[in-house]
Amino acid sequence: MSPTLDTQPRFGIFFSPTTITASRFNSSGLLELTKFRASPKYQTYYHNAVDGSHPADGDFNEAKSMFEHAIGPLTSILNKQLGEPPEYASLFLPSIFDEQTRGAAFEAIIGDPEYATKAALVQNAACWPYGFLEGKNLGRPPHECVADGPESSVLVLEDEEAYVHAWIVEVAFELGTYFVNQDKICKNCGEVLREVSTYATIPATL
Repeated sequence: MSPTLDTQPRFGIFFSPTTITASRFNSSGLLELTKFRASPKYQTYYHNAVDGSHPADGDFNEAKSMFEHAIGPLTSILNKQLGEPPEYASLFLPSIFDEQTRGAAFEAIIGDPEYATKAALVQNAACWPYGFLEGKNLGRPPHECVADGPESSVLVLEDEEAYVHAWIVEVAFELGTYFVNQDKICKNCGEVLREVSTYATIPATL
């Protein structure tokens, strides 16, 4: 029998630049995390997306095949742990991926849109835990946190090794999502530069 939300909840999948993480709350209410090193092909695809060296109209089926290959080893691990195939309900991807790549990933991992609970990019996923859509943490009274109230904007920083991406997103209360108003990417401002800069400032006498 397939796991259900009443027994063993389905998994959320998060793709980072180098790893794939499966997470869920099990039937005991404990958070389970399973991490797997992303395939070299996926990592190459990711870095090409950062560099802008893959074509904007790249092959959908090729991208889908890449994600199927990338998720395969993690699915095998979970299958052994569960004794049955895992079910994936949500998917989160780096914001650097274009719409076609996101569609290919969704089709490869989730499949049926009605089966998904959430599917989004990093900048959206980063906003959800703070309750903005419920009018929390916005610095204004709840009665103003409605569709016809004042605009509520949130600054989101996506700090990756290869880049920093800054977003200003509008809280769309009526739609339950976040619209991008502005965004800016800096490919010379990521974790690599911070690490290099930190070491460079250490006095030679130490």
